[in-house]
Amino acid sequence: MSEQYVVDLQEIDESQVAVVGGKAAHLGGLLGVEGVRVPAGFCVTTDAFRRIMAETPSLDDRLDQLARVDPDDRESIRTLSAEIRRTIEEIALPDDLARAITQALARHGEDDAYAVRS
Repeated sequence: MSEQYVVDLQEIDESQVAVVGGKAAHLGGLLGVEGVRVPAGFCVTTDAFRRIMAETPSLDDRLDQLARVDPDDRESIRTLSAEIRRTIEEIALPDDLARAITQALARHGEDDAYAVRS
């Protein structure tokens, strides 16, 4: 089975937490509730997240370091957080993942759609 990187909200229900994360699964579930308005949108899946994490081991290492920092050590938290942010900003999305997101945006229109990150 090939990975799925983007799923439209109307294809999601609350049984798919492992695929899309809790927020998106609950939003998809709300689509079936009469009187609740949920805007059209899509979710970038946990497969996409796992792929990026696998291709960026330094990010996982820094997140592990951050988890072990004393909560009162604000300077270490600030430093590691800045490193994590730089690492995330430098990630180049693989072409197929970028294409899947771009196609979802085109289906929904950039102004009308929003992505729910898992």
